[in-house]
Amino acid sequence: MNAETVERNGLGMWVKSWGWGEQVVVKADEIAERIKEMMGDQLLKSQAARIREEARKAVGDGGSSVRTLKGLIQKWNTDT
Repeated sequence: MNAETVERNGLGMWVKSWGWGEQVVVKADEIAERIKEMMGDQLLKSQAARIREEARKAVGDGGSSVRTLKGLIQKWNTDT
């Protein structure tokens, strides 16, 4: 996921005023403030818990990631 997707879906925050080209750098206190905001955000916590559970299902026995990887390996084996 990229930062814009994460922010758009309400899964995190993205500070847009950073970078090297313009020599704008995010200060440590701003980073700390964003982390504190995220840690206290109950909606963010519940969304993170939901995503964590979906990820566990995907990589668990019979999950979508496992099925996809097995299918890819099977395809490679039949193509050779």
